[in-house]
Amino acid sequence: MKLRIVVIAAAVALILSTGLVSPSAGLAGDPGHNVALMDVSWARGYGSMEELCADADVIAVGTITAIEDVKSKVVGEDRWGPIVLWGTDFAFAIEEVLKGPQNLSEVVINQMGAHSEWEANGHPLFNPEEQYVVFLDGEDGRYATLSGPYGKFRIIDDEVFSMLYFVHPELINYEPEEVIEYYDPSESFMFYLNIKGIDKQTFVESVLDTMVCGVKGYVGGNIPRYGFFPLQGAKVEVQETGAYAFTNQNGYYEIPLAPGVYTLTASYFTFSDQTYYNVQVALCEFTQRTFSLQQIRPGGPIPLSIPDPVL
Repeated sequence: MKLRIVVIAAAVALILSTGLVSPSAGLAGDPGHNVALMDVSWARGYGSMEELCADADVIAVGTITAIEDVKSKVVGEDRWGPIVLWGTDFAFAIEEVLKGPQNLSEVVINQMGAHSEWEANGHPLFNPEEQYVVFLDGEDGRYATLSGPYGKFRIIDDEVFSMLYFVHPELINYEPEEVIEYYDPSESFMFYLNIKGIDKQTFVESVLDTMVCGVKGYVGGNIPRYGFFPLQGAKVEVQETGAYAFTNQNGYYEIPLAPGVYTLTASYFTFSDQTYYNVQVALCEFTQRTFSLQQIRPGGPIPLSIPDPVL
């Protein structure tokens, strides 16, 4: 069953609103969260899991194992003094790759902020031993979560929670038992996804279902005087699963498939079958194969279609 998970938050161009930086002790009533907070508007907002999956270079399940590096940079001045931006590199050990290179075992995730210094409001810093499903942007082992909290889903006791709902208890109107505690029980920050968590396996299956993939292409016939002519109503069948599709008036077909290796056969009356072996389908990709069938009897009937497909 496909589970649609809607991610809610407004976003505009990435702007660090320096006028809103202050040496605050966090939100009222939270003495344990003693960092300066900066309001951030993210480069892009995501209205659905489909959009999030499409933009991610890597989607993975894993654990933050260590803080690798912390760096700072002075970017300006305001009435409080120098404006310093911090960045922290976290080591992330991968348990399962849902999208991206399947051989990834560990990556570095960079996040704005530094413990005991400052962090983006609503985008709490990672901590070692925390588990996440992350949607990452980057390459060569160095990444960042897509638009901050959008690409960051915390796992607690095999349930998944969205970091976008990271709130202070005074700001919500739900019963305490409906909200999952975040840091230490003595602290007051909490977060939730649709009020409660989603089972980890259900969440992972939802992500995989969202990333549609398969095979697509065209079927045509090599006909004297016409060249490659689109065949409308040709059948393309996947031998391993029995799934099939018929071509439209342009000779186009499309078959959704799970990632894997397949054998495809195209057939059409008065034409010889053609088969492709070892067709590989990867996550979030449609592999393209174009069939060019040969007439069994040259000079036979020309199939009904239109002569100018877009190839």
